[in-house]
Amino acid sequence: MMIWNDGLATRNLIIDKEHKELIEFLNIIDELTPNQKSLTYSLEIIRSLYRLTAQHFSHEELLMREFNYNNEQRHLGEYRVMLENFQNLINDFDRIGIGVIAAFFEQWLSGHLLREDMPLARFIQRNQKLAHDAPARPENRRKS
Repeated sequence: MMIWNDGLATRNLIIDKEHKELIEFLNIIDELTPNQKSLTYSLEIIRSLYRLTAQHFSHEELLMREFNYNNEQRHLGEYRVMLENFQNLINDFDRIGIGVIAAFFEQWLSGHLLREDMPLARFIQRNQKLAHDAPARPENRRKS
């Protein structure tokens, strides 16, 4: 089980909201009772987590492009590898089961939050502040 705490917060409302959703979904998987762990139901939940993760990656990609993030290609490369590994585990679901996939996702998410998303969020915050603090360009200033 993974618990959200302030140490995971990026201070970016969009990113943090989606990270909380991913953690909540992961915890739903951890809380499944043996009766709920039917292959069909478990696979449906894992596929939903995959879709939610891919959607989150798309949102972060838009933020990286909007703010011209200097580590965008490396970050996106990690997304591609993660989604490929996640899909491979889903394809092997019958053999490995839901626990292995949940453990993979939790380990990946906790590392990714600290290693990749914290620097991204700090970059966005700095650039938002720079844009906000920058003086108006002469052509945009009001004429008196």
